[in-house]
Amino acid sequence: MRFGAQSEVRPLRTLLLHRPDPGDLRWVRRDSQSYFNIEATIEPEKFLADYDQMVSAFASQGVEIVFLTDVLKGHDEALRYISRRPNLTYMRDMATVYRDGAVVMNPHLKGRQWDGWVVAACFRRLGIPILGEIKYPGYLEGGGNGFLNDAIGYVSLCDRANEDAIGQLASCALERSIEQLVVVNLPNGHIHIDGLFMVVGETTAFVHRPVLEISPTRVMRRGGSIEHVWFLDYLSELKFELIDGPAHMDMNYVAVAPWRVIGYDLVTTNAKVIKARGGEVITIPGRELVKGRGGVHCMTCPVLRE
Repeated sequence: MRFGAQSEVRPLRTLLLHRPDPGDLRWVRRDSQSYFNIEATIEPEKFLADYDQMVSAFASQGVEIVFLTDVLKGHDEALRYISRRPNLTYMRDMATVYRDGAVVMNPHLKGRQWDGWVVAACFRRLGIPILGEIKYPGYLEGGGNGFLNDAIGYVSLCDRANEDAIGQLASCALERSIEQLVVVNLPNGHIHIDGLFMVVGETTAFVHRPVLEISPTRVMRRGGSIEHVWFLDYLSELKFELIDGPAHMDMNYVAVAPWRVIGYDLVTTNAKVIKARGGEVITIPGRELVKGRGGVHCMTCPVLRE
């Protein structure tokens, strides 16, 4: 399989998704919601109907959809495990795919710990090399990292990522795939940078300035040198146009091409700006899906961008 998704906006060709079975979602009960980090009891049929609209939206844009359970068909141990892990729906947090292979993440939440092994098994079946697997005591989730361009990745030091994991990521990625890793130190209470920052064009990004303007940042370079900067200043030096926007779900879109994004119909502020700039916003119902405390960005793991 062709792979390499070292961009946030270049044309999206392949996604790895996990569509749970209705029975998988019934493990989310009132007594288990907090364990799975689910906001409210899920109605499986409604959840999956909305999920299928998301899948259709990506397919309509020419994106190939690869489902986790399809790849692992016949792997009985993995399928039994997946059937009781509803949070695998949020595939972004499980891996980041570079041009040289994948880094499998190690989630911080108790209800997601140990899930990385099934994703690693999936990549091996797809023929995608494993650059590394984040190991304890490190923890890191894919919603906390991404790409500014082909040569520069970013990652947030946040509630769900620690220094140990970021060191492991740097060892994997700076060795082969990227030239710089930008580490953004977020205040307590922020779980991922993807609720504060969204690249929408090759050099245009939405930012939630009140948090990001106070975030000290270090730039780790291949070869070992480190520079201390401020994140928004660093983006300006890269000639990024920065657009102020609200936090959280308004930043949780996925670009299928520059200025063409897919996201929930629940959020409209940044969508209005994208449309005013001549871009396209494709929306899907989000009222049931959002109960999982995640958006379209959270549910999608890009495997290939042109």
